[in-house]
Amino acid sequence: MLMQAVQEMTAYFAGHIEHRKTHHTDDLISTLMKAKDKNGQPLDDSHVLGSLRLILIAGIDTTWSAIGASLWHLAKTPADRERLIAEPELMPTRGGIAARLFAGDDGARGHQGDRDQRLPGQAGQHGAAVVPAANRDPAVFPDATRS
Repeated sequence: MLMQAVQEMTAYFAGHIEHRKTHHTDDLISTLMKAKDKNGQPLDDSHVLGSLRLILIAGIDTTWSAIGASLWHLAKTPADRERLIAEPELMPTRGGIAARLFAGDDGARGHQGDRDQRLPGQAGQHGAAVVPAANRDPAVFPDATRS
């Protein structure tokens, strides 16, 4: 079943890649097809296909993770749940707040910089930016831990 899904996804994207070769549009597939590698060469179809598969799968993972974490939060925090029921006009802003509070799996692992940074008192130390912690910084977000 998994292999069938992968084959169907591959065929779907491959069809769109072929179509864009003669019908350029202003979308992600056309943008990837116009991109150049580090040697200035166009990306080959397999690279574009792999990028599209990665983006789709990563987007699904991030989305279900954020939805699940948001539902878990509402299940264990009756005050927030009751506030949303009482004030449905808050719903449009809840997605951004949930994304900040419940950063996905990649954010929990943190990110390593691409160049050396000097922090006071930390010479020779290694570190990483942990996105969920930054998303709850009270200096940036007043009442940072509330949804």
